[in-house]
Amino acid sequence: MAATTDREGGPTMADDVMLEIEIDSTDEATVRAIEEALAEVGPQRWGQTREVVTILTIAAGAVALVNALLDLKKRLEKPATPPPTIVIKNVNRLELNISDATSETLRELIESSSD
Repeated sequence: MAATTDREGGPTMADDVMLEIEIDSTDEATVRAIEEALAEVGPQRWGQTREVVTILTIAAGAVALVNALLDLKKRLEKPATPPPTIVIKNVNRLELNISDATSETLRELIESSSD
């Protein structure tokens, strides 16, 4: 069987990884647009939080996560209004602001989830 690679040629990971997406907004239209952008990795919205943020969890293989998050980053770079701050966190509570995300930094965040 041939090895699978992501869009930028990096190796894939076989197991699903769970990440937490913290959106600095509770605006329903904004959150729904982000959920739709991440639809391929099955975002699940947390119930009410005490903070004025919305939390989504996503779980998928590493390649799907990297690709979906980079696609979301591209969408956020072209809005008519400033996008909310979005922070990606792994199970070890390491975090990455989506505006700083690259294929490499996302892979590092995902790989550190399985350590």
